[in-house]
Amino acid sequence: MPSIKDIQHSVEDFLEICHARQFAKTYNFKNYSEKELLPLLRFFFAGRFGRVVIPECPAHYAELKRKRTHYCDGRLDFLIGNVAVEVAVRPKYSSGSEMTAAKNYSEANKLSLFRNAKKRVLILMDFSKASMDFDLNMKNMKQYMRDLRVGKGNKLHPFTVIYTSGRGKCRLRRELIRHK
Repeated sequence: MPSIKDIQHSVEDFLEICHARQFAKTYNFKNYSEKELLPLLRFFFAGRFGRVVIPECPAHYAELKRKRTHYCDGRLDFLIGNVAVEVAVRPKYSSGSEMTAAKNYSEANKLSLFRNAKKRVLILMDFSKASMDFDLNMKNMKQYMRDLRVGKGNKLHPFTVIYTSGRGKCRLRRELIRHK
């Protein structure tokens, strides 16, 4: 079964390939949105991990709206073995809010409430020119858990955040977020 470390190395390899001029040729992957990048990731993960990759895995999760719990049906980007994976992308010319906890609330919520996985990963791919300005420190990391409001009786599961900066060499940062 793939581990979080395996997924981290796969993301590093994927981004390294996307930045290689011999491979990218006329494509500029930095301008791609999440919708355009997910099919490429799907095939990359399928080639790397084989049949254990389940794209668009159905997920049932809860949201707290107006002091009431609403149950929603959504989809995780990937279920790779026993690891649930959500991806968020900030393209080259997009605003800084794309990487914040408030903007990625639904992704974090789905991950933290998904019961059918032993591990959970949120991958933040930042291709913007201002990627160096986004400091993924512990304050920003804890904001992801603080923003989750799921109502009574719903257990939040910890998840890992992998931040990738699209400038030059790929730099990944991995932090485990646990709900108290």
